[in-house]
Amino acid sequence: MLIKILLLISILTLFPFPTFGENRASFAKENGLLREEWSLAQKSNLYVVVQLKEKIIQIKAKGIILREFPLHHIDLWGNNVPDKALALVKKSALVKPSRKTVRPGDMKESEDFTLDVLELDDMPIRYTLVLDNRVFISIRPSEGVTSKFGNTLSSLEDFLVRPAVTFWYAVRGKQYTALDLGLEKQDAKALYWSFSEGAKCIVYPQ
Repeated sequence: MLIKILLLISILTLFPFPTFGENRASFAKENGLLREEWSLAQKSNLYVVVQLKEKIIQIKAKGIILREFPLHHIDLWGNNVPDKALALVKKSALVKPSRKTVRPGDMKESEDFTLDVLELDDMPIRYTLVLDNRVFISIRPSEGVTSKFGNTLSSLEDFLVRPAVTFWYAVRGKQYTALDLGLEKQDAKALYWSFSEGAKCIVYPQ
C-alpha cells in the first residue's frame, strides 16, 4: 500500500493539476473578455475576435459571426494579450494596396475612363496589425512555395529580432505582445479588407 501511495504522489508531482487559484484567475479573465465582447455586440460596428484555443479568427457584428478564418499557425512572444478590447491603430504591409492617381488633364477625351477600385485580390497576404497597448499581430500565408520562402525569412526574424525586442520591453517593464498567425492566402486578404483602422479586436488566450 505504501508503495502505491508513493507512486501516486510521484505521478502527481510529475503531472501537476491546475490549482483552484489558477482556475479562478482563468475564469475571471475569460469572463472579463466576454463582458468586453458583449459591450461590442451592442453596437453595429464590425469587430474581430481571435480564438487562440479554437484556432480561429472571427469577423463579427452585433454578436453575429460574418466570416471565420481557421488558423494554421500560432506563435506568441512577450506578454499575454491584455484582457480587454483593443483598437486597430494601423495596418502595416511591405506593399500596401493603392489606387492610381489621375490628375485633371492627364487623359485625352478619346480615352476610356475606368474607375480604379481596390478589390479583394489587391489586398496583401503578409502584414502586421498594430493594436494599441503595443500588441502586434503578424499575418503570414500558410500555403505555397513563395509563402514558405517568406515564412523562412520571418522565422529568421523571430530567431534574431523577436527575442531582443521582447527582452528590451521586459527590462523596461512595459507591455509588449507579438502574435504570429498563419492564414490561407484568401483568408489573409479578406481579414485585411474587413478589419478597418479604429475597429476593435478581442483575443481569447490559449
